[in-house]
Amino acid sequence: MKRIKLLLLSLATAFMLVPAVPALAATDVFKGACETSGGQTSTACQTKTTANPLTGPNGVITKVTKIISFIAGVAAVIMLLVAGFMFVLSDGDSGKIASARTSLIYAIVGLVIVVTAQGIVVFVLNRL
Repeated sequence: MKRIKLLLLSLATAFMLVPAVPALAATDVFKGACETSGGQTSTACQTKTTANPLTGPNGVITKVTKIISFIAGVAAVIMLLVAGFMFVLSDGDSGKIASARTSLIYAIVGLVIVVTAQGIVVFVLNRL
């Protein structure tokens, strides 16, 4: 019964994170920063009128970073599922539990790094 609960909890967590990865990765957390008082005078908030084919909204760098972030996010979610199955199938073996815990921690850290990196890239590319 305990294994089934752990499996269901792992699956529920993984399925909740799947839609969050692309949504969080595409969010510009600094979008409203230039609309505040004094924001328009900042050099970071000055907009250019022409779209750069390299760094613009449909630029090469933008597309490549989105693809890499998507692949890394999917890999991290798959690793979360694998770690959950490793926990369930460990049979109380302390070595297997330690391996599953390590995989789970690395997958969560990887997911956080992917989301943070995508946020930084979106911020930088919007300011170029």
